[in-house]
Amino acid sequence: MGLGFKAIESSLSSNPYLWIEDVNAFSSSITIDYKLTKRILISSGIEYERKGGETDQIGYKYSENGRLFYKTTVFNLDFIQIPVFATYKTNGKVKFFVNAGLNMGYLFNQTIEPKDKSLPKRDMDYDEFELSLLLGGGVEVKCTDRIDLSLGVRNNQGLNELEIEGSNLNLKTNTLGVLLNLSYNL
Repeated sequence: MGLGFKAIESSLSSNPYLWIEDVNAFSSSITIDYKLTKRILISSGIEYERKGGETDQIGYKYSENGRLFYKTTVFNLDFIQIPVFATYKTNGKVKFFVNAGLNMGYLFNQTIEPKDKSLPKRDMDYDEFELSLLLGGGVEVKCTDRIDLSLGVRNNQGLNELEIEGSNLNLKTNTLGVLLNLSYNL
């Protein structure tokens, strides 16, 4: 069983005419591992992950001195995710590992707001479920007989588009993060 924190770079992709910049965000997780062999584990758990992006091409439109312009708009997409993945670890006190699997996400909060927070948030209406491919790797150090500390890199690439019915503003998510995880071995 483990607790993790991940600092991520989140990106959103959309139609080719809309440029959405990456943003830094965070994720926290609780994981449970099941050992199949000494080197192969199946893992799952629950994660909170904030994904998003920012653009000045859509969102809040204002008129100032007879001129129209757009404020930089921030997308905030908050997910509860259930990852299911396999991990292969090397032997030794310091272990290297790689993992791969799927991540099932539920989008429970979705808003856009001006970056300068000069106006209130607006709710969005995207699909609530996302499936993503999870790939990662890193190093794990045995601290005590029961406690391990790992540092790794993980990528979650969205496989389906989040869609708003009747809109051409469909998004795919991607996060790349550095994960710090503390595990307690039962």
